[in-house]
Amino acid sequence: MKQQCQAYSVKFKWLHENYMPTLNEYLSVALVTSYYQLLTIVSFVGMEDSITKETFIWAFNDPKILRALTIICRLMDDVVSHQ
Repeated sequence: MKQQCQAYSVKFKWLHENYMPTLNEYLSVALVTSYYQLLTIVSFVGMEDSITKETFIWAFNDPKILRALTIICRLMDDVVSHQ
């Protein structure tokens, strides 16, 4: 939750200052505010008995596959909303 608030604060600052961030700056903030990684983790709850504690520990440690999924979904969302 703290990361979310900080990320939204940065986005607001950029907007207020008419600042155009670099792609890396943007992604470092946009990936936090996109909630795609959180949605993936929450979807595990619906899988009930087939998910273990280790699965949640793995997911909360920012594995590369979830990071890649988050980047793809975020950029697709940005492209669609821009059009």
